[in-house]
Amino acid sequence: MKCQICRVRIANQRCRRCGKAICQRCHFHHGLCVECRRLLRE
Repeated sequence: MKCQICRVRIANQRCRRCGKAICQRCHFHHGLCVECRRLLRE
């Protein structure tokens, strides 16, 4: 399963908020993808 954010690396988890497949690099500390993390910070 490919990461749905960078579309390059293999995803090894899912975002807790939106359920997207995310790789280690595109994931943030609390199981959120980079996009949800950005949304929550605003």
